[in-house]
Amino acid sequence: MLRSSRGYRHFEKSSSIDRTSKRLGVVIYLSFALLLGALPWLLWPGTAPHGDRTGPGNMLLFAVAENSPDSNTATFHGAEPAAAEHKSATLSTQAEDLRDPLIDAERIRENDEGKDKMGETEETQNQNDEKAGKEGGVKVAAEKVAAPATEEELEKIVQDVEENEMNSSKNKKGEEKLPAAELNGDVIGVPDAKKLEKGTKGYKKSIAATLKTEAEKKRKPQENRPDQTEADAEKDTRDQVIVKIANKETGKVLATSVRKADKDPFVRLAPQDPHIDKTLAKERRMRVKTAMKRAWNAYHAHAWGKDTILPISLTSANRWGGMAMTMLDSLSTLWVMGLKEEFEQARDWIAENLSFKSVGHISVFETNIRALGGLLSAFDLSRDKVFLEKAAELADMLLPAFDSPTGFPINGLILSAGLPSGSHQACLAEFGTVQLEFRYLSHATGNPIYAKKAMHVYERMHEESADVAEKGLFRLDFNSDTGAWGGKHYSVGARGDSFYEYLLKTWLQGNKKETWLREMFDESVDGAEELLIARGPGGRLYIANNDNGMQAKRMEHLACFYPGTLALGAATLETKGDAVLEKRATHYMDLARELGETCYQFAGSQMTGLAPDSVVFDQDGVPQASDPRYILRPEVAESMYYLHLLDGDPKWREYGAKLFEAIDFYCRTNEAYAQVRLSSGPSGRRSVALRGAERKPSDVGGEGASQAEQSGKAKDMGLVTQEDDMESFFLAETLKYLYLIQETEPGEVDLSRQVFNTEAHPLHIFDE
Repeated sequence: MLRSSRGYRHFEKSSSIDRTSKRLGVVIYLSFALLLGALPWLLWPGTAPHGDRTGPGNMLLFAVAENSPDSNTATFHGAEPAAAEHKSATLSTQAEDLRDPLIDAERIRENDEGKDKMGETEETQNQNDEKAGKEGGVKVAAEKVAAPATEEELEKIVQDVEENEMNSSKNKKGEEKLPAAELNGDVIGVPDAKKLEKGTKGYKKSIAATLKTEAEKKRKPQENRPDQTEADAEKDTRDQVIVKIANKETGKVLATSVRKADKDPFVRLAPQDPHIDKTLAKERRMRVKTAMKRAWNAYHAHAWGKDTILPISLTSANRWGGMAMTMLDSLSTLWVMGLKEEFEQARDWIAENLSFKSVGHISVFETNIRALGGLLSAFDLSRDKVFLEKAAELADMLLPAFDSPTGFPINGLILSAGLPSGSHQACLAEFGTVQLEFRYLSHATGNPIYAKKAMHVYERMHEESADVAEKGLFRLDFNSDTGAWGGKHYSVGARGDSFYEYLLKTWLQGNKKETWLREMFDESVDGAEELLIARGPGGRLYIANNDNGMQAKRMEHLACFYPGTLALGAATLETKGDAVLEKRATHYMDLARELGETCYQFAGSQMTGLAPDSVVFDQDGVPQASDPRYILRPEVAESMYYLHLLDGDPKWREYGAKLFEAIDFYCRTNEAYAQVRLSSGPSGRRSVALRGAERKPSDVGGEGASQAEQSGKAKDMGLVTQEDDMESFFLAETLKYLYLIQETEPGEVDLSRQVFNTEAHPLHIFDE
């Protein structure tokens, strides 16, 4: 067929275009395929070409130190392995002086063989990928970034980023409500934690960069330091190392940690037994919690709003002026044990009903440690300002007690009138045990008057110590009118005990700044060793009173707080490698262990397992009751708690469990617990554990027994006689210590951030 020239040319042109299009299509197809294959590496540098690790969650981490005038900052970014190595060198140079356990520049490992990582063979890369995949995709990163300090340091600061999601409540978008700037503590929120996915899940085992959080335990950590001004906050950063985890591509900070650099830990906690039976510990803890609920429910049912419940007659008494003392004294224990419903129940009553305007005669000492301490601790734990307002109201009414010629507080006061009640003769423990509470209140309210009044006592005693103290120990009696000290009576038991406790704890509360307080405490320990601590029959170490140079051959239950205080003194002494200070710390702990064993034997050597109010020692060194009452005191349990945390021997936890078993066995009434008078017969040595195996609780009126069996158990057994009294310190202290000693995970109390007042109410230390 003839085709026109025009038509032929059109046909030839169309054929050429089709061929060209096909070739171009093949090229585009192949290019697109290659692009798809390379996309993971383009989007997520550092993602290996093999294995199953995909997505941004598998980015490796490197550290870069960023220096600022007031702080050192180290930021962890996503990077490929080779980049991580080079950034490791950068960190080594820039962070040379950080000296922080989180990023110790001296411990960063530079892998010279891996500096040309990008040129390694595919086979070598495969091996590394497989190895990293088995260990959460972090092994290589860990070797290239920073080796962890020690296991103990790591446990304190390392927590998986994904786990940090729970550190505060979420908003509707699933992000943290508290941005980084709000949290003024060790760890701040991780809004992008989910993006890190599986790949980083294992790095807490080997990279000291993931964050251990206080926010996990405190709803709003920034409010735990009510005294902190902007100037204080700026000053606080000067000796800190700030560590951040950030996304390399966006620069967005995912998490931040602030750590102090180049300092001894605030308190040296002992490593705990790795073989602890956590199930058993939880069961024991729950039993103590049940006991607390039992005592609280009895108070709520029969003495609500009154000072005290009488546990046998199930009536009430107002022996502390009528300010609901048991309620105020129980607040921190309810919070610590997680009894939030009961806590809120008390909070509502306090907000609506608590008034001090009709309160008559009170003990300034007891009101301060129980009522004021309880309110302040409730505020410190919950941040509910109702408690702070009531605390300030009460403290204002206590201030007239300081209006003596010497400025030392008198002990008796008609609270509603602000008038003295009784003699102006006071004892050492009374005027020396107001400092923690009044200083905290000044910091919380911004009103310096409370701290000024309380610290005047310590400042004057410090100035006059060379003239009035005997080897660091002060006489027990003082006249707040004349300033005259009484006879030469010295004790860390009744009338002297908590003064020495508060010397140490006030130093701790002030973040160890007031070194003169620590010096006074250390001098008092030297004096106690010379004048009060002795070896009795059988070589047993004990603490006596000293009257006019003569040691009394007896020991009080009240003195059993002292082993725990010695242990705390040992664990908080900043030795900084000084051999003399290290020797002192070791000596304190040795004393604490030996005296702690003596205190446990107060209870352990008795047939009942209950500790008498005072003892003498027989020829074999076995404690014999000289005052056979057990009034539900906490001091033995208190020292078991401190030694458990600071010495670490598992026996202290077991001792705590036996103490509770004895209390629950003999002191339980129909609805609460009662103090008891022990039998005057000879002491037995049968352990609580054996006795528990021999008798079921129902045999002595426990669960499952009738009320008649319960009420008659003491008389039938002939070992104890219950008395109609349950002091508020049983709920505030005894049960709290016995509960905390069975904790296996961090809870509401952290000795590196809090101090207990002498009634076991935790209060936060002040920021530097």
